[in-house]
Amino acid sequence: MSDISKLFNETPREWLSIDPAKIPSETGIYAIFLKEGACLPPDLAECAKERVRGDGLVYIGIAESGLKTRLKQHLGITSRGYSTFRKALGALLREKLGLVPTCKTSKYNYFFAGEGDSCLDEWMKKFLLLKYIKRANPEEIEEDAIRQNRPPLNTKMNEQFVCRKLDHARRFCYREAEKNCKAEKNAC
Repeated sequence: MSDISKLFNETPREWLSIDPAKIPSETGIYAIFLKEGACLPPDLAECAKERVRGDGLVYIGIAESGLKTRLKQHLGITSRGYSTFRKALGALLREKLGLVPTCKTSKYNYFFAGEGDSCLDEWMKKFLLLKYIKRANPEEIEEDAIRQNRPPLNTKMNEQFVCRKLDHARRFCYREAEKNCKAEKNAC
């Protein structure tokens, strides 16, 4: 069985809540799924329609610096603003959770001001599951995994399947982050 098949064919009891304490430090590839019964905001529901597989797959990623390190970025524990998945999900949940994008180093590395990042963290813990496999050189199978499964929140290697709502939401966050960052600099 290939690594990609193992990632998607294990039983649900092998899925994990998104908790860094339970994730190994080794490199690997991972998949993020919506929990059954997850309550989706209208934009995400529309984006996911006919794109989310029956098992709820929404994102595939690799962890070249280690699964635990990458997961901490997704959860905003370290390096806020550098997780493509986190920014995409936050852009779609912006209105529902009251998230306000602001920039870290540039408008493309935005995070959510105030309690926004904490709200997003809680939503992720409540509604997402993770599956992973430890693997040296995970980049060798990343493209195949994304192209075969077309998860709706992957923007890289999946361009033809990226939802317009997601693209629009991300662009809005880029503009807002830039605007809010300029406002913060002018206030000093």
